[in-house]
Amino acid sequence: MREDEVAHFTATVSGDETVGFTVKSTFEVPVFNNVGLRKVWTDDVSADELPDSLTVHVVGSDGSDRPVTLTREGHWAATVDHLPQIDANGDWVEHSVREDTPAGFSLVSVESDVNSGWTVTNERQDDDVQFLSHF
Repeated sequence: MREDEVAHFTATVSGDETVGFTVKSTFEVPVFNNVGLRKVWTDDVSADELPDSLTVHVVGSDGSDRPVTLTREGHWAATVDHLPQIDANGDWVEHSVREDTPAGFSLVSVESDVNSGWTVTNERQDDDVQFLSHF
């Protein structure tokens, strides 16, 4: 006996012609693998000003939150695996990135997406910035 392949399902067949066959299909959630995550700093930041590490979160519309630690030693880059493409209801999972921005820095941009990887850019905060309030 042979089971035709069905996308995202793995079939196992047990039994024989005497007792009958049992076909068990197991759903395998399709995932994104080897998704790049890269941190860049604006040109006016010296290496001495950078933290040793920081955390970036890959957040899914399914409620998932995958923290990824980027480090100076790792050249501010990592890859993320096993990000689900669909949730338990069969809906597409949208992924985005948020950062625990290090003290003394501000987030400039998060570019790209799960298909081509993300680049997160920070710049040093200017301590001389003054905030004005209108009452």
